[in-house]
Amino acid sequence: MATVDQIPTTRPQISKRARLDESRWYAIQILPNLQKTAHYNLTRQDFQCFFPQIKTRITRYQYQHDPLFKGYGFVYFDPATNPHWKSIQSTKGVIAIVPKFQLIPTPMPRGFIEFLIENDPITESQYDDHLDHFYPGLRVRVNQQDHLFHNKEGVVVSDRGRSLEISFLWQLNLNRNIIVAKHSVTPIPTSNQE
Repeated sequence: MATVDQIPTTRPQISKRARLDESRWYAIQILPNLQKTAHYNLTRQDFQCFFPQIKTRITRYQYQHDPLFKGYGFVYFDPATNPHWKSIQSTKGVIAIVPKFQLIPTPMPRGFIEFLIENDPITESQYDDHLDHFYPGLRVRVNQQDHLFHNKEGVVVSDRGRSLEISFLWQLNLNRNIIVAKHSVTPIPTSNQE
């Protein structure tokens, strides 16, 4: 049986079966200095968890890996199909699923945690560049003249490199997700966002 100190720090691998259901990443708050304990106990309960790290320079040739979000991590599950998700809040090392005091937790935006997993440990410049322009939840306007959604406002769902997945309000209050090139949209200033 592995001890808490023997936990490997590898990237989580999402199985093909997990991709078919509606599993998402959810934020958790952990007790100070108990990241390894929380990781160990969550994996024993068959939850995939991820604690992103940032790579900072100590000297000219040495780097240090520190937690990107101190006191927080992420767990991958589907509340609709996994009846044991509430056990996360009583796991040793975990304080609660964030945001607290909700019956059903709010998932992280698609693409954000996946970006962190692909680039773990992430450098400060990578993190700043990713969040600099387009991030999930940002309101944008399509400015390309010949586009079907010209001059329409939408919300960024995920960043796909050169393109964005944007959710537009469609007829009868239904959302429709469209892939749009980054050069075709402009962010709406924060003062105009609700």
